[in-house]
Formats: sequence, C-alpha cells, structure tokens
Amino acid sequence: LAKIIDVPPEEVVWRCGGINHMAWMTELSWKGKDLYPILIEAMKDKKIYKTDPIRFEIMKHFGYFVTESSGHFSEYVPYFRKRKDLIKKFCRERYLGESGFYSRNWPKWRKKTDKVRRNMADGKRSISLKRSIEFAADIIEAHLFDKRKIIYASVANTGLITNLPQTGVVEVAVVVDKRGFTPCYFG
Repeated sequence: LAKIIDVPPEEVVWRCGGINHMAWMTELSWKGKDLYPILIEAMKDKKIYKTDPIRFEIMKHFGYFVTESSGHFSEYVPYFRKRKDLIKKFCRERYLGESGFYSRNWPKWRKKTDKVRRNMADGKRSISLKRSIEFAADIIEAHLFDKRKIIYASVANTGLITNLPQTGVVEVAVVVDKRGFTPCYFG
C-alpha cells in the first residue's frame, strides 16, 4: 500500500482487527494524514487496480482494505469465483487467485524444498544465518531480550473485538516483550 501511494512504508501507521486471514485496516495514515482518500483515488488507475483487484473491490464496497492477499481472500468470499467471467475479471495468475495454483505447484515446491533441506543436513549447502521475512526470530528476540515488538496474531477473543463472538478467535495487535504476549483491545 505504501508503494501504491508513494510514502515510506516504515512511516505508515495502521490499525487493524478481524479474524484470521480477514482483518480490516480501519486506520491507515502517514504523518497524521488519512491515506484512504489517496488509496481510493489511486485505485481508479487500472494499472494499480489490477495489482490487487479483490482487495480493492472489497474496499470499494466496505470502506476498508483487508490484510489478506486478493488471491487468498477470494477463497473466503467465493462470489469472486462463481462464474468464468468473474474469475477472468478478478482472479489473476499465480498468487493473485489463479484456481488450482497451489495444488498444481505444491508437489514441485515440496520436492525442491526437501532437496534444499537434505543438502543443508548433509553439509552440501550452507545454512543462511540471514533473517528471513518471517516473524519467529523477532518474536523470540522481543520476549527474551525485552525488545518490545507489536505483531498481529490470532488470539482468544476476550472482549478484544466487541462485535464478534467472545468464544471465537480474533486477529489483533499483540505486544510482545519480557512479560509475554499482551493482546490489544480493538473495539
């Protein structure tokens, strides 16, 4: 989103909450300025719209951007996949919603990653110590060394999102530090 509206990603402030794979960015700002009007205007550019058609369509109708990718989100709202014309309009190739993309590619991906793991275990390939984009190391570091970090995680809904069932699980901001994991109230 920061790229689309041409602002530094590290300066964007957001607030989101919802359920797993369906959290909504209810606030999106940069230097105190609401970015939604800019994002809505940017969406009118067909080139930009095509990069994330389902999320833009959801934003158009509900007012907020969802956190999950267009392709994955379309699996949760299948009306984007009901007819061939809708699939052609909204579902793009590969990760943007191509039907069967994961099932067709999973065997090939598994074979490749198994080979990489075997080569690492056998010493034929070095193990990179460079941190990946995954959050596990950041979470462990935050807890062990009290380096406060905010992540978004699925937790028991103990009144964190008031209009969702209290017996359910919600996705909200969670503060990680030496005290552990503290979910944040969303409303």
